[in-house]
Amino acid sequence: MSVEGIESLACALSWFIAGDDHLFEELKDGTFEEIVDALDEAYSLISIQSFQKLLDLEMNVFNLTAKQR
Repeated sequence: MSVEGIESLACALSWFIAGDDHLFEELKDGTFEEIVDALDEAYSLISIQSFQKLLDLEMNVFNLTAKQR
């Protein structure tokens, strides 16, 4: 995987853990496997119902921002 791909995963993991990107610098030094395993573990903590609710909220935000006023 490219450096950009690993950095994207590290950024996603930082947002998942901390709600922002302040852990990015530390996490980007991990291996691809470490970051993927951590993301897999983090996502396993989310129930299907919570994930669906987050997905619905994301779609609502997208629809609100996509419509011209």
